[in-house]
Amino acid sequence: MTTKLYAAAALAALGTMAFAQDGLDVTPTNLAVRFGGLLPIDDELNDFADGFAGVGIDVYFTQQYIANSKTYLSIDWLGKSGTGSKGNFFPICLNQKFFLGKTEEGQPGSYFFVGVGATVFDFYTTNTQFGARAGLGLDLGPHLFAEGTLFWSDTSTGGIDGTGVGLYLGYRW
Repeated sequence: MTTKLYAAAALAALGTMAFAQDGLDVTPTNLAVRFGGLLPIDDELNDFADGFAGVGIDVYFTQQYIANSKTYLSIDWLGKSGTGSKGNFFPICLNQKFFLGKTEEGQPGSYFFVGVGATVFDFYTTNTQFGARAGLGLDLGPHLFAEGTLFWSDTSTGGIDGTGVGLYLGYRW
């Protein structure tokens, strides 16, 4: 076992040196991460937990499909705890972001977004339902932003739907 660990460490060191010599830029692009939480609106969701921690990743498309807007894929984790126990759901949506009074991201100003997709529930059993999201955002600087999001989904097993208001602070590359 020790030999395998030494071999893996040596390969990692060689790979790091190779990347360093080429000057490879590993800075993520067209990505954003969001951290925050969700306050449930749905009674059954609220019975399960009064609030949910939230983490989201947005992957922006390079193609602009609608003028003065951006298309992106959002993947969120909303959970009552980080222990892996039941009580998590994962909205996955294709979104369109529209700028209000500005022409691109990073400039001071606000935007709104809408998205549709699926919500994967892990409460009593794991199942997937139709989901949507909409919200408002504010660029706080070239990389920092804040968002308020309304999540909605069809009802899953146990009568729970992922309806709630999420508040996020994010960083965009």
